Amino acid sequence: MRFNNPPNPEKLPEQIVGSGSVAKKSGKGFASFLKTLLKVLVVLALLYGAIIGSKYFINKKSNNLVLNYSAVFLSNGQVYFGKIIDKNDQELTLKEVYYLQNANSDFSPEAIQGSGFTLVKLGQELHGPEDIMHVNRSQILFYEYLRDDSQLVKTIENYK
Repeated sequence: MRFNNPPNPEKLPEQIVGSGSVAKKSGKGFASFLKTLLKVLVVLALLYGAIIGSKYFINKKSNNLVLNYSAVFLSNGQVYFGKIIDKNDQELTLKEVYYLQNANSDFSPEAIQGSGFTLVKLGQELHGPEDIMHVNRSQILFYEYLRDDSQLVKTIENYK
């Protein structure tokens, strides 16, 4: 059942060929398509940039949080205490670095009560390193955050 008039076969070739109107429309259609495609690509690029940027910002912000002192246990048996200021796939960076040494050594900074160890601040050694340490991740067994009420943190706070 048809509700509209069938096309007139005599006018059909004129409508298609006409005076080049079909060719103009296809040219405008292609240009319009390119503009739309360009807009979509720009929006996708901006969206991608926003996602990557926000991931970087979130990771960078969480990596730089200096909340508590941490204990970093190395594969050679040494333990360093400090604030983690940066971490990535290759290294962990500590500042305000301390380590324990036998109380019988020549160093005499703050001693931890009854433990037989002395707490040494990085930077007091003969070679005079800065108070920042970059530790290769492959050398770290594990690290843990220290509570503010731990005896070691209290000793560090008194040392300052």
